[in-house]
Amino acid sequence: MKHKAIRYNAEFREKVLSELRTGKSVRKVAKQFGISPLTLKRWQQLNGIQAHNVKTTMPPTNWQETEDELQRKIQRLEEEKRVLKEALHILLRT
Repeated sequence: MKHKAIRYNAEFREKVLSELRTGKSVRKVAKQFGISPLTLKRWQQLNGIQAHNVKTTMPPTNWQETEDELQRKIQRLEEEKRVLKEALHILLRT
């Protein structure tokens, strides 16, 4: 027996997703709103919402800061590598 696809309006979908953003599990939110967890997982993926059980060290708003920080660290490490190579060449010559 095939199930008829249910169409949810944008307002309902946003309400459900806002609950998911609070950190509640997909299972809890799906049960709360009477929708399939698979449907909610698809909405979650389509809207770029991180799963509640994935631990992050910082919220998504800090991604740019993190990227900048990592770029600075890469530059510093490349400079250290260059200095160490030069030191190795000097030591091997003597």
